[in-house]
Amino acid sequence: GNSTAMQQLDLHKVPEIVIVTFKMSQSGFAKKSLALLSRTIDYASDDGVMDYDAMVDSPDINYIDSGIGTDRTFITLNAINETYWKTWADGGSPLYNLSDPAGPAGDDLSYLADIDADGTVHVDGINRAMRKAVSYAYNYDLHISNILGGRGVRSGGFLSLGNEYYNPDIPLAYRNLTIARQALLDDPYWGLVCADRGLSVANLTNDQDWIDVANTNPILVFKLLWDQNTLPRASLFGDSIKDIGLKLGGINGAPDPALETLPGSDIYTV
Repeated sequence: GNSTAMQQLDLHKVPEIVIVTFKMSQSGFAKKSLALLSRTIDYASDDGVMDYDAMVDSPDINYIDSGIGTDRTFITLNAINETYWKTWADGGSPLYNLSDPAGPAGDDLSYLADIDADGTVHVDGINRAMRKAVSYAYNYDLHISNILGGRGVRSGGFLSLGNEYYNPDIPLAYRNLTIARQALLDDPYWGLVCADRGLSVANLTNDQDWIDVANTNPILVFKLLWDQNTLPRASLFGDSIKDIGLKLGGINGAPDPALETLPGSDIYTV
């Protein structure tokens, strides 16, 4: 029925289809973009990793924007009392065979990255104050403009704008370093850690003081799972939390190589 329209787009009677795969890495994404720009391949899907500007500027590429989707990008901030992790940490190696991937609850917990050689399990959870601080420190505007190339909107929370349960009345965290730092200063535990590093309400708005602490004696070395697909936002996360005295475990606060996972292998990856 639409044969004529397909012929006009040179999509009629394609003699063969060859499927090409690219590695889930920054170099793989670049090669995928190059393959399409050079017309080595004729079609590719883009979930935000390709060279968008080059795609839309090319006269040979018909880039179709699907509009705002129902999916969303989120960063999991693990609560300290997550049941399975705390059970393992409290029980310790005498009670559980930590080399058993089935785990004490019969679930596959082999993904737990922070287990010492002697079987000690680190919970690595963060309390509500730290979760609030990080939520208000993240640079959402840069995420949208630089990582997404302007092709995104704030979702309104964990649920996307298109989700039937989305509630616009629930307040949304935004980049506000005063709120983020105050959350740490007001917390009984983190407040003492801040004071030990000379941070107080007196330098609440002094950005350099907080960045200096992050670079020399961080309030917390944040353990963030990441992969090659999420490297840009993991890097932005690392840059953002320096403004509240935190850092990631890599060189100069970059994502920690020890916490890199395979793309799509862990639901807690940034």
